[in-house]
Amino acid sequence: MKGDCHMPKLIFKGVEIEEIKEMSTKLVDTLSGLTNAPRNVFTLECVESAFVYDGEIVKPAPVIEVKWIERGQIVKDQVANAIDQALRAKGYEHVEIIFTELKKGDYYINAKVY
Repeated sequence: MKGDCHMPKLIFKGVEIEEIKEMSTKLVDTLSGLTNAPRNVFTLECVESAFVYDGEIVKPAPVIEVKWIERGQIVKDQVANAIDQALRAKGYEHVEIIFTELKKGDYYINAKVY
């Protein structure tokens, strides 16, 4: 995979790493089909962080950030739905998904623009 583009990148917050591991194969299979991108370019990252409300640590609703090279609104809607459904299958009732779209020239691999 050296030199390959590693996009899309999904960054999970408020989701247990074991849950991400359990859903990862099926989710990447689905996303690969929706985006026409090879499976090996997807990155799933679990960010463990504490969420605080009124002085207490609370369990948050999942927030998933998708960093990718823009693919159009229809594909974005399909990807959001696939991520939402994967997390709902794990029992989450409220899922937030944020897309960060990279424009041509925003992504570099080994100092070379992708």
